[in-house]
Amino acid sequence: MSNESSRRLVDRRSVLKGVGLSGLTVAGLGGTASARPGRGGGPPGTKGCDVVVPDDEPTVQAGVDAASTGDTVCVRGSGGPYVEQVVVDTSLHLRGVDDPTIRAPSSPAAFAVPESGNEWEPVVFAYGGTESGGVVTGSDAVTVTVSGLEIDGDDRQPDDRSVGVLVRNVSGSVSDTTVRNMGVGGKETFGVIAYGDSSVTVRGNEVREYERTGIGANGDSGTHPAPTVDVVGNTVEAGGGVGEAWGPNGIQIGFGADGTVRDNLVADNRYGDSYDSATSAGVLVFASSGVAVRGNDVRNSDIGVASAAAENNRFVRNRVDEAIVGAYLASVNNNKLVNNELRDENSDLGAVGVLNVGENNKLISNTIAGFDTDIQDVGSDSKVHANRP
Repeated sequence: MSNESSRRLVDRRSVLKGVGLSGLTVAGLGGTASARPGRGGGPPGTKGCDVVVPDDEPTVQAGVDAASTGDTVCVRGSGGPYVEQVVVDTSLHLRGVDDPTIRAPSSPAAFAVPESGNEWEPVVFAYGGTESGGVVTGSDAVTVTVSGLEIDGDDRQPDDRSVGVLVRNVSGSVSDTTVRNMGVGGKETFGVIAYGDSSVTVRGNEVREYERTGIGANGDSGTHPAPTVDVVGNTVEAGGGVGEAWGPNGIQIGFGADGTVRDNLVADNRYGDSYDSATSAGVLVFASSGVAVRGNDVRNSDIGVASAAAENNRFVRNRVDEAIVGAYLASVNNNKLVNNELRDENSDLGAVGVLNVGENNKLISNTIAGFDTDIQDVGSDSKVHANRP
């Protein structure tokens, strides 16, 4: 077992705060198991597995520690729930068989990464770099895939921030996984977050009951490498209500991160009950450029889709239902809002279909219905053409 794969981390335990319509504020997401039962005809569903939990190792962390670089660690549902924090610092595949549950322990370790000014309490943490005293640094990267798990935050409140899956300097994917019960009650809680020099596909997951962000990728606006994510085909539903401590954003790409957001269902990201208190967004691009947001279904949000302090982002063929503001372009330049369907015909929320306070934006061929005002254009030099009720 290598020193890195055998190391156990036990010594210690953007994100947009809100886009208020009156302004923008930022607050600051060893050896190989000898039996190899999956390859030799082990339990059902474990074909191709190098380590099987709980058959080879009793816990998920023990299975990860027993794996060699590139191995597949399979976690069987029959052994769960696994009440533990799982830390992965080498390249491997972590795969659930028959929907195993990994539940947050009552006192998980906290970790800091240089790309974030916060301490994180993740249920599953995959990273490249070096850890010392709970602080992860360095430019090394790992390849990790996470799939087929149910991650339960146990509805706990962290000291700073908690997250279901946190990746830093990772290439790989998070797929077919459910993240739930991350905690709604005052602290910043998240579903899946990417930081650092990461390139990650987040596909086909269900993320529910978070208070800050469901799925996100954040840089630090330039000092360190920023992640690239492809967020596709997920269901993302917040668990809070109007007036909770933090306004949740369903999917956020921010602070220099890059990527695409496509074909997701995003629902119930609410904070305000009026135009003046609208804060939460279904899909938010904040201080990032060149992001494509297309084909998403956004329901019951303060703001359906939003681009803030950014340029050259594209919002195409999204559908927004039940929102105070359908689409918000806030202090942005050269953004495109094209062929979107923005409706508030079945609620009394709708104040503005499109609020544009940027420059040189293109608002073209959008369908807007059910809002008190279809388009409020208080920017300059924008092209507003062929929008229709």
